[in-house]
Amino acid sequence: MGASSAYVDVAPEGWILVIRNRDVPGVIGRVGTLLGGAGINIGAYHQARLDLAGHDALAAIAVDQALMNGVLDALAKVPEIQQVRLAYLGA
Repeated sequence: MGASSAYVDVAPEGWILVIRNRDVPGVIGRVGTLLGGAGINIGAYHQARLDLAGHDALAAIAVDQALMNGVLDALAKVPEIQQVRLAYLGA
Protein backbone atom coordinates (compact mmCIF):
# COMPACT_ATOMS: atom_id res chain seq x y z
CA MET A 1 0.00 0.00 0.00
CA GLY A 2 2.91 2.36 -0.23
CA ALA A 3 4.52 4.45 2.47
CA SER A 4 1.30 4.97 4.43
CA SER A 5 -0.78 2.20 5.91
CA ALA A 6 -4.28 1.70 7.21
CA TYR A 7 -5.25 -0.25 10.30
CA VAL A 8 -8.50 -1.94 11.21
CA ASP A 9 -9.48 -3.63 14.45
CA VAL A 10 -11.22 -6.95 13.92
CA ALA A 11 -11.74 -10.06 16.03
CA PRO A 12 -9.51 -12.77 14.50
CA GLU A 13 -12.18 -15.45 14.13
CA GLY A 14 -14.61 -16.81 11.57
CA TRP A 15 -14.84 -15.69 7.96
CA ILE A 16 -13.10 -12.38 7.25
CA LEU A 17 -13.34 -10.62 3.91
CA VAL A 18 -10.43 -8.21 3.37
CA ILE A 19 -10.76 -5.56 0.69
CA ARG A 20 -8.34 -2.88 -0.49
CA ASN A 21 -10.16 -0.23 -2.47
CA ARG A 22 -10.01 3.35 -3.68
CA ASP A 23 -11.37 5.64 -0.97
CA VAL A 24 -14.33 7.04 -2.90
CA PRO A 25 -18.06 7.29 -2.13
CA GLY A 26 -20.24 4.26 -2.79
CA VAL A 27 -17.81 1.39 -2.24
CA ILE A 28 -19.26 0.29 1.10
CA GLY A 29 -22.75 0.38 -0.41
CA ARG A 30 -21.71 -1.71 -3.43
CA VAL A 31 -20.05 -4.28 -1.19
CA GLY A 32 -23.10 -4.48 1.08
CA THR A 33 -25.46 -4.76 -1.90
CA LEU A 34 -23.43 -7.58 -3.47
CA LEU A 35 -23.18 -9.50 -0.21
CA GLY A 36 -26.84 -8.94 0.69
CA GLY A 37 -27.97 -10.00 -2.78
CA ALA A 38 -26.08 -13.26 -2.29
CA GLY A 39 -27.65 -13.84 1.13
CA ILE A 40 -24.38 -13.17 2.98
CA ASN A 41 -24.89 -11.53 6.37
CA ILE A 42 -22.31 -8.97 7.54
CA GLY A 43 -21.43 -9.32 11.23
CA ALA A 44 -19.03 -6.35 11.33
CA TYR A 45 -17.61 -3.91 8.77
CA HIS A 46 -14.40 -2.09 9.69
CA GLN A 47 -13.10 0.51 7.24
CA ALA A 48 -9.90 2.54 7.51
CA ARG A 49 -8.52 5.04 5.07
CA LEU A 50 -5.05 6.26 4.40
CA ASP A 51 -4.04 9.84 5.11
CA LEU A 52 -6.04 11.53 2.35
CA ALA A 53 -9.52 10.91 0.99
CA GLY A 54 -9.48 9.59 -2.55
CA HIS A 55 -6.54 7.27 -1.92
CA ASP A 56 -6.60 3.64 -0.77
CA ALA A 57 -8.76 2.28 2.02
CA LEU A 58 -8.77 -1.07 3.77
CA ALA A 59 -11.85 -2.97 4.93
CA ALA A 60 -12.08 -6.04 7.15
CA ILE A 61 -15.58 -7.48 6.98
CA ALA A 62 -16.75 -10.31 9.23
CA VAL A 63 -19.27 -12.44 7.32
CA ASP A 64 -21.34 -15.39 8.54
CA GLN A 65 -20.29 -17.83 5.82
CA ALA A 66 -17.95 -18.45 2.91
CA LEU A 67 -18.65 -16.56 -0.30
CA MET A 68 -19.99 -18.96 -2.91
CA ASN A 69 -21.38 -18.79 -6.43
CA GLY A 70 -19.00 -16.18 -7.82
CA VAL A 71 -19.54 -13.54 -5.12
CA LEU A 72 -15.78 -13.09 -4.57
CA ASP A 73 -15.31 -12.68 -8.34
CA ALA A 74 -18.17 -10.16 -8.50
CA LEU A 75 -16.52 -8.10 -5.76
CA ALA A 76 -13.19 -8.21 -7.61
CA LYS A 77 -14.92 -6.76 -10.69
CA VAL A 78 -16.10 -3.62 -8.88
CA PRO A 79 -13.91 -0.91 -10.49
CA GLU A 80 -12.96 0.74 -7.17
CA ILE A 81 -11.90 -2.53 -5.54
CA GLN A 82 -8.21 -3.20 -6.05
CA GLN A 83 -7.82 -6.44 -4.09
CA VAL A 84 -10.15 -8.82 -2.30
CA ARG A 85 -9.37 -11.88 -0.15
CA LEU A 86 -11.40 -14.21 2.02
CA ALA A 87 -9.90 -15.98 5.02
CA TYR A 88 -11.26 -18.39 7.59
CA LEU A 89 -9.65 -17.79 10.97
CA GLY A 90 -11.47 -20.49 12.94
CA ALA A 91 -14.12 -20.19 15.60
